[in-house]
Amino acid sequence: MSLCLIGSITYFYQNENSKVYKILKAFSIVENTRKLFHIGNSEEKQLRSLNGFRVLSMFMVMMGHSYSTSIAAPIQNMTTFTKILNAPLFSIIGTATFAVDTFFFLSGFLTFYLLTSKIYPLHGKINVLGLYLH
Repeated sequence: MSLCLIGSITYFYQNENSKVYKILKAFSIVENTRKLFHIGNSEEKQLRSLNGFRVLSMFMVMMGHSYSTSIAAPIQNMTTFTKILNAPLFSIIGTATFAVDTFFFLSGFLTFYLLTSKIYPLHGKINVLGLYLH
């Protein structure tokens, strides 16, 4: 938290030559918020907001897989194990197997996005066989 505060304060001084400034700028709340909500120019056809969705999905999948292997291991302390299973936050881990479905959503969404960006200039005329083979 203190690094975020110091980074945000040093953001306003903008001493681009200093290495310390560059390191502290990485922790700046102002700079990171500006980058997070950056839309880009009209030539840049990237959906940067999906990158965060993809990263969170990857973390969820990795967390689910790592905990699922520990659940399959022999249980040494049953009382601790039942306390962990009954904890409210464990429901996040229990549903982590559904995090893989977010990648299906992303692939479908990006396919739709690219297809509509290609169809729009052609006024709906596409080569269905070529699209299927691609």
